[in-house]
Amino acid sequence: MLGQERSQRRQLQTAREHRREAYGGLIASTKLLSAVCRRLSDVVRNEQSTPEQWQVSFAEAHEVWSRFSSAVVAVVVAGPLSAAAAAEVLRVAMYDCEKAGMDWLEAADNRSVGPVSRAEPARRHGRRP
Repeated sequence: MLGQERSQRRQLQTAREHRREAYGGLIASTKLLSAVCRRLSDVVRNEQSTPEQWQVSFAEAHEVWSRFSSAVVAVVVAGPLSAAAAAEVLRVAMYDCEKAGMDWLEAADNRSVGPVSRAEPARRHGRRP
């Protein structure tokens, strides 16, 4: 019985460590994605920025998005359900930001928009992933 109890304690400790790692990874990747999105915002608001600079910034955001997405999955797997649900809410919110940027880039590539003015209101997208 003592061996079984020790084994259960080790399993619980391992599960707690796994959740901590998953939560820490999500926090770190969210902060990184937020910083990259702020830099991207600065680039698209700069009237001297070029389409090449926009592309580089969006490529960086896309790469960081992949890391963030993987971190969300790690939290969903680690659980509990309340943490998984909160991670999904965060993913949807960050997706809205990413989608707005990608829509802008597509419009800019089609030459229908230029640098974003600080006075322009943000457009809300009704689509969800």
